Amino acid sequence: MISNLDRVLVHLEIMGIVPYLFATNVQREQIGASWLVSRLPDWFDTAVLDAGAGARVSPVSSRSGMVSAVVDSPELARGLLERVSRTALAEAPGLDVCGAWVPLGDRDLTQDDLRKGYRALERAHSGRVSMDQCSPVIPFLDVCRVSNQPVVTPLGHAAEWRRDREAGLSLPSRAKRLVAPRFRDHLLAVLAAGGVGEEDRVRLVPHLRELEVALTDEPGELGDLSWLGIVYADVNHLGSALAGLPETGQALCDRQQVLTAAIAVVIEAAYVEAAREVLRVAHTASDGPPPRVLPLFPIMLGGDDLTVVVHGNYAFAFVGAYLAALEQLSANHPDLVNLTTTGGFRAAAGVALVKPTFPYHFGVELAQELCDEAKRGGRADSRVEFEVVHDSLDIRLDQLRRRHQVPRQGPLRAAGTGLGTLPGLLTAAASVVSGKTAVPRGQLIQLMAEVQRHHRSRDEDDTDDLGPAAAARWQRLRTTWPTQTALLGGPEGEPLWSDRTIRRSTLFDVKAILDVTPPAVLRAMTGGGADHA
Repeated sequence: MISNLDRVLVHLEIMGIVPYLFATNVQREQIGASWLVSRLPDWFDTAVLDAGAGARVSPVSSRSGMVSAVVDSPELARGLLERVSRTALAEAPGLDVCGAWVPLGDRDLTQDDLRKGYRALERAHSGRVSMDQCSPVIPFLDVCRVSNQPVVTPLGHAAEWRRDREAGLSLPSRAKRLVAPRFRDHLLAVLAAGGVGEEDRVRLVPHLRELEVALTDEPGELGDLSWLGIVYADVNHLGSALAGLPETGQALCDRQQVLTAAIAVVIEAAYVEAAREVLRVAHTASDGPPPRVLPLFPIMLGGDDLTVVVHGNYAFAFVGAYLAALEQLSANHPDLVNLTTTGGFRAAAGVALVKPTFPYHFGVELAQELCDEAKRGGRADSRVEFEVVHDSLDIRLDQLRRRHQVPRQGPLRAAGTGLGTLPGLLTAAASVVSGKTAVPRGQLIQLMAEVQRHHRSRDEDDTDDLGPAAAARWQRLRTTWPTQTALLGGPEGEPLWSDRTIRRSTLFDVKAILDVTPPAVLRAMTGGGADHA
């Protein structure tokens, strides 16, 4: 007979999500992997049903990639973990689902129990064999054409593409490609519910064959995908807010469920609002119809953070609109109004702008590093940090910054005007290249190169940030284009200025934005780019 003394808190989580999502550079596989990661709550619900009517399970929280629940006994917990693991092995080979439980007894559930559950999960995972070691490549096996996994025969499923059946692919690659259309259908439904028209939905979430063509071909009728933006956004102070909930027992279970569901709804709705802004900018910036392929694929959608791969020309339009919508929607959601004291969620976002051939997993890691840097800039308001990567010689943020050796503005406030804000920087960039008196981009490139050369060659006691060549060029620019160059400078119009102990500059951020954002798109984002408050 089972008593309340046997109750346990069981926690399941998908470990190593980023390596699983970006195991290859094939976006169709990333899309399919996203669908499989989101399936964990459904797999758990099915396991509970299979356990029979006598299984008592009280859900605590459930979101993409993570499930927690209070169950009757360790035996039931073990059975649920086994059922979920077997389902994951069948449907998502290579996905690392880990589970653990901690005794609860007849006590009410508390925040301390949740923390113990997370620690138990970390201990359980640390003693397991890595997923890479589970599928070793040995000399007489063929190797997958897009990964280092061994090749397997086709799945024998009618939905498997003919070219996939003929290619040498690993089991994880085949499983991801098979379910990719399901995640696309889900995204189309999300956009439709948000009021996005059918033609624009297909533009944002294109047919997977068209997406592959657009990513691999030269610019053509499908559009120019020479840049991709990888955006990672994370809500500030959310973990501490959830950890500070005062409820215990069933009330804590209920509150956790309500809040995690509300957070997922708000993040999904903010994604839709940002998608609508991307469409608005694309329509405004185009003389004719916008590009047929304008990809905006969320790779992680359904938890408390967001990872999106977006057309690089529209990355700044997306991230600005997303952060604004997240703040407004969370402030107005009845279940979230008392969760923060700031009137809505603030978040940090990192934007890595890369070439389509850049390894996606490095791009996501870079976006996460940029997000962390944005958080260090301040969490009282939403902030953005970005980096434009022209090649794969340096893939970490510290390497890129050492290589560039030019001052930047630092993390930008997502709202507001003027120096230190994303709208102010975009407006400055639009103003510099708009009209008949636009500053030639070649002049900005030369100026940046001269500053970099000076930084690489100067002595340690040299406090001159520009150097003679760059200083002379800057004076010529100020004489020829006084209005535009004023927008590139600091409070006194200088190209570099001191902010406490940090040297800052708008000039090189503007140049980076112009590398990836066409002038027409900048004008559409800023309403013409005439002012820089």
